[in-house]
Amino acid sequence: MYDCCGGLFAFDAVAAAGGYTDICGGAVTAVETGTEVVTGTDCAWTVTYTFSVLDACGNILTGQTYTHTGSDLTAPTLTGVPFAGTTGTNACMANAATAAPFSGASAILGYTDNCGAAVSATLTGTSVAGTNCSWTVTYTFTILDECLNSLPGQTYANTGSDQTAPTGASTAGSVGTNSCMATAGGLFAFDAVVAAGGYTDNCLGSVTAVETGTEVVTGTDCAWTVTYTFSVQDACGNILPGQTYTHTGSDQTAPTGASTAGSVGTNSCMATAGGLFAFDAVAAAGGYTDNCLGSVTAVETGTEVVTGTDCAWTVTYTFSVQDACGNVSGQTYSTGSDQTAPTASTAGSVGTNSCMARREDVCFDAVSSRRIYR
Repeated sequence: MYDCCGGLFAFDAVAAAGGYTDICGGAVTAVETGTEVVTGTDCAWTVTYTFSVLDACGNILTGQTYTHTGSDLTAPTLTGVPFAGTTGTNACMANAATAAPFSGASAILGYTDNCGAAVSATLTGTSVAGTNCSWTVTYTFTILDECLNSLPGQTYANTGSDQTAPTGASTAGSVGTNSCMATAGGLFAFDAVVAAGGYTDNCLGSVTAVETGTEVVTGTDCAWTVTYTFSVQDACGNILPGQTYTHTGSDQTAPTGASTAGSVGTNSCMATAGGLFAFDAVAAAGGYTDNCLGSVTAVETGTEVVTGTDCAWTVTYTFSVQDACGNVSGQTYSTGSDQTAPTASTAGSVGTNSCMARREDVCFDAVSSRRIYR
């Protein structure tokens, strides 16, 4: 079996006559009578020679043949620039082989067959090394020609990394905090762990949150928001910018204090005391303050109530005090008391018949006296 693609042989007359004899013991010669005929393929070919054998007397044995057979037994070789592999693929290391797969068409670049035929590549091994942030997938392959002559142990590599930013939304922040807007910012510190809680990495790695701006407080005492701006990044430094989380709250504390309204020592009978006074909202609110230093107002919440006697009566007003946020505290104030001395309405007797020296005989009238001197 010859390793050849054809064109290696010429007709060999000596070899052709080697198997023939003359009956008279003379020499014989071989004469080619046709052109060589090559049949088959590179992988199994035959070269056939047709000839005649003559003895010294010119006796001829025609139509004789002999053949050479062979095939291409030479493996492909690298004669050019091999494929360098791909770079920059965006994928996790676990998905590297899927994202940057083996390419037989690329693998054969630079390889040729000695017979000029096509070559092919067969994958024989795959290995992945590195991290999500920088991985290499190496393919081992064999180059084959059409006769299956092989050049094993060839390699090329694709490289890549995780280039995808984390995804998600923040679940951080609190609601309903009781505070004035002026002090809301000082209640909270940026919490990187909580801020990152709603985000995931496509490669299942850890993510971190980094505050990128100062906290911003907006709103009013009655509805304020503290906003934190941050970015979220994975272990490979892929960044999701412009994320926020908030704390919200309001002033939920009712005004405090005590009413300074009302009066004491008013001179009036109990029956008329209620008509002397109207509810005074400004005076009622005077002793109260808002924890956020806002204004407070008083609103009467019931009718005036008069209790006691003419000698000591009280007019009570019930009201609520509320701040600008509607936080309410129920309160009362009162006025009261009768301080008018009695007035004379009866007198003693006149014209009593008696000497002055006997005035003690006149009976003392306690009832009349009481009426006059009470």
